[in-house]
Amino acid sequence: MCYGFGKEFMNPTTNNRLPWQGPQIDEAKANLWEAFEQGRPINFFTMTPYEPPRDPILEMLDEREIDMDIEPPPLRPIYSLAGTCISTPGNLTSFTGAAKNGKSATIGAAVASALPHADDADLLGFTSSNPDHTALLWFDSEQSPDDFWHCVYRAVRRAGLQKPPAWLHAYSLTGLGHKRAWEAVRAAMEAASDKHDGLHSILIDGFADMVADVNDAEESNSFVAELHDTAIRFDCPILGVIHFNPGSEKSRGHLGSQIERKAETNLALEKDSDETTVLYSTKNRRAGIPKNLGPRFAFSTEAGMHVTVESRQSAKDAEKRDDLLALARDVFGDHPAMRYSDVVLGIKKTRSVSDRWAEREAGKMVKLTVLTKSVAGLYQITKPASTK
Repeated sequence: MCYGFGKEFMNPTTNNRLPWQGPQIDEAKANLWEAFEQGRPINFFTMTPYEPPRDPILEMLDEREIDMDIEPPPLRPIYSLAGTCISTPGNLTSFTGAAKNGKSATIGAAVASALPHADDADLLGFTSSNPDHTALLWFDSEQSPDDFWHCVYRAVRRAGLQKPPAWLHAYSLTGLGHKRAWEAVRAAMEAASDKHDGLHSILIDGFADMVADVNDAEESNSFVAELHDTAIRFDCPILGVIHFNPGSEKSRGHLGSQIERKAETNLALEKDSDETTVLYSTKNRRAGIPKNLGPRFAFSTEAGMHVTVESRQSAKDAEKRDDLLALARDVFGDHPAMRYSDVVLGIKKTRSVSDRWAEREAGKMVKLTVLTKSVAGLYQITKPASTK
């Protein structure tokens, strides 16, 4: 029990005066009497009704319950590719493909896009930035330390820098074994987050090296869940590489399947017979990047790294544009400008085609900027940009 229901409350164990004054005494007395009458236990150290500890699972659920009155912040792209957002905080992004088709170069280009870089830097289609100078962590478990050093060097050189910024941390984990490698990743994340007040992103070249068996469903599911929880906890994206199964276009083992299911973006790399690699995505939470529009790159001996080459669609568009430009010149003749209906009629007469075919070709002329519309509503052949 307790005693001292007068001017002050006394702790019966220590005989110390409790810090209640005035109206607080009346409220405390009422609460204690109510608990006593109901047969509820009393905490004699605080002189308050005893409250049993709450189920930690329920406390965790309280923290994760969706509150519709609190709208999340706008989508914050951390990495984009070909103008399409591929990585946002709290999410996973995967790079899949056969061996030796440029996955490590692709990761390096993504890193370079986050570094301070020149406007004309060849970033293989990636865009990013790091204005807050939070930590960017890059782990490699696929290559030897020497090869990874050169990979980091090419990324820095791709950005046009002499040396990397202090917030870029690159680690070679090759040969550590899956348990120690993942422990190293976790330790680096904690340390870098403390040092740089947060994480920009985490890139892991070798998801499969973080588990003992890629075909073990329980281990793979647990690892991917922890990976996703880590991205949420540090409010950053985690990007990583996983190979295709040999001779197939399916990512490796149960691990690859689980990553594919959980990732917001799954990027695939495919190398052509001419040694050109295309980077595209079709299994995304948001907009995809069709193969014919995906960035294409190939290794350049002269540059000493992979460089961007024209995409298939760009090459087709350029060829089609040349054909349409020749047709437009035949149709316009000496006319500096024409109405759209006259352009369609001119195509029909010049090529002896149907109305539908002529209208389709005129539409392509506008779409591929062979023709531009003036303020007067007339169409002109687009003048080439002047060169200095």
